[in-house]
Amino acid sequence: MVCTPDEGRAGGAPTPEVRPGDLGKVPVAVATQSPPTSPAGQSTGSVTLVGAGPGDPGLLTMHGREELSTADVVVTDRLVAPEIVALSRPAARVVYVGKAPGAHSADQAEIEALLVREARAGHRVVRLKGGDPYLFGRGGEEALACAEAGVPCTVVAGVSSALAVPAAAGVPVTHRGLSQAVTVVSGHLAPGHPGSTVNWEALAHSGASLVVLMGVAHLGKIAIVLQEHGWADTSPVTVIERGTTAAQRVLRSTLAEIEAAALRAGLRSPAVIVIGDVAGLELAGAADGGASVAGSPNEPVAGLAGARVLLPRSRSGPSALAGLLRTAGAEVVEARLLAPAVHAADLPATGWLVVPDVAAAEALGRGLRAVGRDARSLGGVRLAGREDALAPIGLLPDAPEAPAGSPVIGRDIPVGLRRVPLPQAVLDVIAAGEIDAVVLPSSGTARALAEELGERTPTVSAGLAVAAIGPRTAAAALRSGLPVGGVAAEPDLGSLTLAVAALIAARDGSSHAEG
Repeated sequence: MVCTPDEGRAGGAPTPEVRPGDLGKVPVAVATQSPPTSPAGQSTGSVTLVGAGPGDPGLLTMHGREELSTADVVVTDRLVAPEIVALSRPAARVVYVGKAPGAHSADQAEIEALLVREARAGHRVVRLKGGDPYLFGRGGEEALACAEAGVPCTVVAGVSSALAVPAAAGVPVTHRGLSQAVTVVSGHLAPGHPGSTVNWEALAHSGASLVVLMGVAHLGKIAIVLQEHGWADTSPVTVIERGTTAAQRVLRSTLAEIEAAALRAGLRSPAVIVIGDVAGLELAGAADGGASVAGSPNEPVAGLAGARVLLPRSRSGPSALAGLLRTAGAEVVEARLLAPAVHAADLPATGWLVVPDVAAAEALGRGLRAVGRDARSLGGVRLAGREDALAPIGLLPDAPEAPAGSPVIGRDIPVGLRRVPLPQAVLDVIAAGEIDAVVLPSSGTARALAEELGERTPTVSAGLAVAAIGPRTAAAALRSGLPVGGVAAEPDLGSLTLAVAALIAARDGSSHAEG
């Protein structure tokens, strides 16, 4: 079989071959016995459809993150958070095919052709899609296109906005005594549209809660058709805009009033609509997470609610500062700008080299790439270490241990910090003016950000609220061309969070006064 479900890769029994009859009337091309190749005879790469979840980067699955970390090409939609796209392998090429209503950057046929073309060129392609690839994401069409082209394709399920977004707003889509069923409906086409296959009359009499995706533009028509088929005009409706993110907004109304209420509130896509008795519930939403630091905010803070904050980082893994900012209501765009790397000049030309762990292996790979080298330059060197540690950089150890006295990365061969390019996803967000503020947790990240922005630093930072954790970091930022507007009262993460919140609030207050 060419396109397999995610479970087919996890071990166990091999996935059975899929034949045309297995999918009813939908024809599916079946893989040949020999491995698929490109027209030039080159081994074909692969395509993985990855669900990015509903918006909160924390809701990306671990498997999805793993696929991004090994991709050569990432083809992504507009609704995917920049923080998720930024998890792509640093050397990966990111292609945007995002679709905004009325402004499609690529049609579906072009997207499918792109996936097949890149895979046939031998690339590992990740198709990153909001929510789950197979729920109104046209993932099925892309999987079939791969199958017909003989391109291996797998699917990594994502957390669907149909369930996660209502939950984040405190709305259970089923509830004992109110609703024992839920129907998820596409509202992309209005009721009565000749291309719509949704039977609104049947839905009105089903007794199920309705969750409508992509329906904001037709909200009024949906409300009318349900009332025409027997729903009370007082039936509860909840609309959640940008659900699970710091910019989430929730509107609660009734079928009779929802269209006017949505217009007054200026609700826009992406939004999830919940209709039925369950929409009248307002239970606890998603639990607030994040680290707790003495004197730090533990609830939304004026200025940060809905603000998008850029956090340049020098470490991998969870960030306590990012957690604080999110708890305070911000949408955080994390960008790692510094990463451990060896200096290639320090590496031996012959003999043994000990790579003790994954971090050392990544530092080795990063150091080689920085000077335009790869594993071939280690041809005269024998590597010692664990196979799973070296696998991420595509190498295998010659032995698990080396002779006594052999150089060890991190002990005999120093590991320093080397600048990492800003992911294209983050650069695009900055260039579009979609960043409200920058927090600088160290002098190194301040200098690295300015170096990465280069000549664009003064222009990009002109409208930003820039806060530094201390005077030394502020001085480094100013020398690099970043105009710091505020410094944390104390050199801790909580004070830095409050400092950037105060800057944004002051700026917004000033703009309102001028208006």
